[in-house]
Amino acid sequence: MGIERHDVFLHYLTGEVQECLGLKQARSLSSADSEIEREFLFATKVALLFCKDMIIIPPSALTECAYVDKTLAVVLPFRDLGLVWFADSVSSPLEFREKKIRQYAVDPDLVPVYTPAVGTKAFEKEFKFPHYGKWKQRVTGATPVIKRLWVAAVGKEQVPSRQLYAYRRLGITGEEFDQALQSLPERLETTAFITSFVIPQLPTGRIPDHLVAEIRTQIARFYIQSYLEEFNAICLKDFETVSVNSFIPAGGSHLSLRQVQNALLLLGLDELFERTLTCEDLVYLRLLDKGDDLLHLILSPIKSLRLLSVLHGGFSEQCVRRIAQSTSGMERATILLDLVQTFIDESIT
Repeated sequence: MGIERHDVFLHYLTGEVQECLGLKQARSLSSADSEIEREFLFATKVALLFCKDMIIIPPSALTECAYVDKTLAVVLPFRDLGLVWFADSVSSPLEFREKKIRQYAVDPDLVPVYTPAVGTKAFEKEFKFPHYGKWKQRVTGATPVIKRLWVAAVGKEQVPSRQLYAYRRLGITGEEFDQALQSLPERLETTAFITSFVIPQLPTGRIPDHLVAEIRTQIARFYIQSYLEEFNAICLKDFETVSVNSFIPAGGSHLSLRQVQNALLLLGLDELFERTLTCEDLVYLRLLDKGDDLLHLILSPIKSLRLLSVLHGGFSEQCVRRIAQSTSGMERATILLDLVQTFIDESIT
């Protein structure tokens, strides 16, 4: 059985998204963050299993999100397989650093890692891009796409222009207000198109927090959309620890992390997948002929899986233990797929 695969864009939590969620941007984790880190590790394994050719990661995820280091460490042995790619408009991590220094020059303290004070060697030592994945230069960077989507959204009220109009500066006409919103990308030509730089350029006085949050969410959505458009990729949605769905553009066959978790739970494979199966095992599952059978089973409607679990039971503890006791990734993958085939055959009969 074949399934339609897509490349997967792993958004993790870039600075703009962390701001939207009220999380503090940090390069170190507190104990309260362990559940987020655990879920992002699970999401990375799901992406590895389901992706068509590659997992796409924005470089800013590594520089701005503390949850990424340990998560990407699990795919380190498979870097040369070309499954994990950092994608940006420039051709290397050092060019990325230089670009960010230029884009954040108006407020260098906003993201301290994007300052000349963090020298080239320190940047390379802190952010080990080559260790985790390969580098891919984008045809179009995120910023030009975000600016294009901003201009289009102003006219469609996706940017809350009518609500912002209530806070317009004294003496500005409606036409001048609309023109100022439309031309805002031009005024930020060499600057990162993020909320902290957008808000001061609005033709308004101080605006309430809920409008700031709405603008920030829309910019984060545009950012993700720029990657999905270029790579014809999907996202993972329905996280438990962080509400990422509001940043994911509408449309597209995005993969529900909650659906995968529920399916694995009903099949009795949840502990095996989260704690036992390594990324090595998942790579072998991708390579074996019947690997898609497991994906079909996981993506079955939850009602069907619930019925199957009642009629036939899930995978027994003995089966799971047999997989866990195997000594190699290929062996674990082969046993699991044999058990999946048996489960499917018994379900049909």
